[in-house]
Amino acid sequence: MVSVTEAVEAFVAREVAALRALGCQVWVSRCAWTDAYDGSRAVFRYWLALDDEQGEWFEPYYNGPADDQLPVGYDDFGLFYQGGKSEPPSVHMSNHVGHLPEVVEARDETPLRFVARIDSPQAARAWLSRPDAYVRCDECRSFPSIPVLVGDPEQECECGAFERDDDGRLTWEEKYAYTFPAVYLRA
Repeated sequence: MVSVTEAVEAFVAREVAALRALGCQVWVSRCAWTDAYDGSRAVFRYWLALDDEQGEWFEPYYNGPADDQLPVGYDDFGLFYQGGKSEPPSVHMSNHVGHLPEVVEARDETPLRFVARIDSPQAARAWLSRPDAYVRCDECRSFPSIPVLVGDPEQECECGAFERDDDGRLTWEEKYAYTFPAVYLRA
C-alpha cells in the first residue's frame, strides 16, 4: 500500500513515460498547490508542457481523504486537464504523434525555431545570457504574442514573467518558476 500522494506521483511518472513513448518531449513540475475539499477529495496540481506547445494544468484528484492508503499501481484518478475533465494526457495527446512545431516569428518577421524550454535556474541563467535567444512564457502564449529577444533592452514579456532589471538584463520572475518558458533561435 502507498499514500495517495505516492500513488499520484507514480501515476504522473507513468503518464510522462507514456507521452515520451509517443515521441513527445515532456516537462512536468508539481506545484505547491494541493487541495482537500472537506477531507473528501484530494486534488494535486502539475504544470505539463509538451514539445513546443503551450503548457497546461494537469490535476489528478482522488475521491477520498489525502491520508488514504492505495494499492501500488493505483490509477483510477479523476483528471482535470486543459481546464476541464479529461482522459489522461497520454490518451488525450495520442494524436500528438507527428506534431509539427508552431510557426513562430520575431518582431521583424524573422522565422524562429523552437530549441528548448527553461526548466531550471541554471537553464534560465544560460539562455537569458544569450543575446541571440528569444523567450516566450506560457502566460503570454494565451494571447497572440511575439517572443522576447534577450538582447533587446526594449523588449519585455507582456505579463511580467520576463522583466528587465536596472541594468537592462532580462530576468525570469520566481513566481513563474513552475512553468517552462520556450526558447527559440533564428531558423
